[in-house]
Amino acid sequence: MPVPKKKDENLITQMGAQYFNEKFNNSYFLYEGKVLRVLQASPQGTRVSVEELSDRLDDDTVSDKVVSGSVFKGFKVFEYPLLGYRKFGEHKYGFASKRQTSYRGFRLEQISVTWTGCTRALIDLGVVHGGRLSDYTKAKALLKPTFDSMDDLPKLLSGKISGLVLNNNTMIEPATGKQEDWYAILYKQAQVGSINAAGNITWNDPAFANVVNL
Repeated sequence: MPVPKKKDENLITQMGAQYFNEKFNNSYFLYEGKVLRVLQASPQGTRVSVEELSDRLDDDTVSDKVVSGSVFKGFKVFEYPLLGYRKFGEHKYGFASKRQTSYRGFRLEQISVTWTGCTRALIDLGVVHGGRLSDYTKAKALLKPTFDSMDDLPKLLSGKISGLVLNNNTMIEPATGKQEDWYAILYKQAQVGSINAAGNITWNDPAFANVVNL
């Protein structure tokens, strides 16, 4: 006797399309390296309409697509990335954190971005635009972050760039409100050390040398 083919299970078939749409509509996820936003799942759970975001002159460009329901095998597809420091554009750095929400999935409206001290100073001077980040710029920086290394420190010291994002927790930028040619080492939004123009590091507490991965 032939064995019945097992139904393809995914989040939609498990929780129902209506509940899935209520909880995951407007959630972002990465698929094949692209930033996608959920629109609506089909009642059968076999297809999900999505928007693919791209960037053209810093304006959101959206293209509607359909992906298979099998992409949503579990909640991992909507998993929040490790948040913290990100580069959101030229001379534009911020610290991203999550607000509490009853919705499921990775949602941009639940992400708060606090500009770093140097970025805020550049915005106040009119050097950097401080307006709303486009959805694509924000989602890409959060979902596909790029990090620097200490090999890039000479670029910072020479003024070619205005920040080094070493990882989610650590970045270096010109110190604000202090003499020139000093750079702040930031760890989870607190200054834990400084670097002078020669590249010499001074820690506020020697213990931070073991905590901060430079």
